[in-house]
Amino acid sequence: MTTVSKDPSQHSTLATEIEKQSTAMYASARLWDDGIIRPVDTRDTVGLGLALAYGSMRDSNTEGRGGGTTWDGSGRGFGVFRM
Repeated sequence: MTTVSKDPSQHSTLATEIEKQSTAMYASARLWDDGIIRPVDTRDTVGLGLALAYGSMRDSNTEGRGGGTTWDGSGRGFGVFRM
């Protein structure tokens, strides 16, 4: 923090600001992520995601849906890459 300011009185203000902005609630409020899952809901949420993914894979293997086993019908099996 010495490179940010040479005034020591601003160090505590900066540290407080960084701590406040480092919380999960701060990030979710600004839609920087997809939200927060409560620990008691983790099992249900992961189970739902797996069930939906399995159902999507099963449905895409049927005739006339998607033209193949991939989302774009190319048959290469690559997913969507995000940066």
